[in-house]
Amino acid sequence: MLLMLIAAGSRAQYNLENKFTMPLKAVFTAMEEKYGVKLVYTEDQVADKELIYGLYQFKPDFERTLDIVLSKFDLDYTINPDGSYKIKPFEYARRRPEEGIERLQVLREEYSTLPEWEARKAELKECLYQTLGVAGLREHLVMEMSFGPIRKMNGYTVRNFALETLPGVYATGSLYQPARTKKGEKLPFILNPNGHFGTGRYAKEVQQRCAMFARMGAIAVNMDLFGYGESLLAFESADHKNSVALTMHTLQNLALLDYFYQAPNVDTERIAVTGGSGGGSQSMILTALDDRVSVSVPVIMVSSYFMGGCGCESGLPIGWCGRGTNLAEIAAMAAPRPMLIVSDGKDWTMLVEEYEYPFIKRTYGFYGVEDRVENAHFPTEGHNWSPAKRDAVYEFMARQLGLNAAAGQDKSGHWDESTLTIEEESAMKFFGPHGERFPADAVSGLDNLYRLIDRLTRP
Repeated sequence: MLLMLIAAGSRAQYNLENKFTMPLKAVFTAMEEKYGVKLVYTEDQVADKELIYGLYQFKPDFERTLDIVLSKFDLDYTINPDGSYKIKPFEYARRRPEEGIERLQVLREEYSTLPEWEARKAELKECLYQTLGVAGLREHLVMEMSFGPIRKMNGYTVRNFALETLPGVYATGSLYQPARTKKGEKLPFILNPNGHFGTGRYAKEVQQRCAMFARMGAIAVNMDLFGYGESLLAFESADHKNSVALTMHTLQNLALLDYFYQAPNVDTERIAVTGGSGGGSQSMILTALDDRVSVSVPVIMVSSYFMGGCGCESGLPIGWCGRGTNLAEIAAMAAPRPMLIVSDGKDWTMLVEEYEYPFIKRTYGFYGVEDRVENAHFPTEGHNWSPAKRDAVYEFMARQLGLNAAAGQDKSGHWDESTLTIEEESAMKFFGPHGERFPADAVSGLDNLYRLIDRLTRP
């Protein structure tokens, strides 16, 4: 039957002279017959593709055979609930869950003592710093901060800001502070990098989170993603998916930390970072790079098999640091500092409770502080900043930073966001609703940004 399938293909002869070449569609049909499986694919995925040494690529194990065949064409697969195998394009940043689990075991065997882990962490940190492209840029940070007028809310204030990071490159955001503070009082600082949720820092759940932190007594800051919000005054939305976005996000987070670390009202012993999805990636990376971060809360992003599907997360080869790493190990670099890992059952954090969390907790065990890392897992929830996830973050931040939890709760002790103000996007823009105050001499366009980076980092 297999040879009949071959004869029905595009090759009239199946022999040594043509290297036993078979059309990929015929290969798939042969695999279904030989292994008793069902492959789901589109005609576009098999059109004009042929496999050299066709049937000779087959092995006794089906999945090993499928891996071999698909690797020739930059294809991969997932297993559907009915047991069929769905063929999909290869994703460099995403592996199958079992591969992530296997990698965690390899890492477990690589180090098992505190000195071994500290050496590993130092290697990872140096590699991340270089690979992310910030090593040669930090010395060129301008650090010119400008603030807009204060807007008074119920228990907190908000003001827009623009931080010139590199010459002519601006990071815009929102600064939330408690409405009343004591003279000379030093407050916790919480950096809130954004993920790919709706309108970024203007989204309702982002405003709620930062406002709640401020009401409880912290200084909270969030910032436009590169290629989002006011960044669009200088760059295109498509630029956000470029690898330089990963560099810029990391550099801007470091710049904000540098600025507020020196602020007279910031308690430098109580600095935290939290973000969800891509903001979770940024939270883990910043915590791994900078020991000034004392509390870390990555939300719906800790994973052993997914590095983030956007160039702003995985556009640079950070996964190859230390001969191969993943976000679970990068998250573990927070140890021994307090960390809450927020995960759910319907995205790539679905295995955290069973695999990534125990792996990270083991790392905390090297320091004898396993109780400093916690996991809030929501098995029925998906990839979002749900009220339940925010509540878990509020509770952890209040406990770790010494915040006034009662200021964020109702009389029954439940977290209450109902009196927080959700502002219109236009009110939150530093350069004006239509960018009318954006500097004419600002760096604009990806090509000009690359030219600036080249000039600043040139030996």
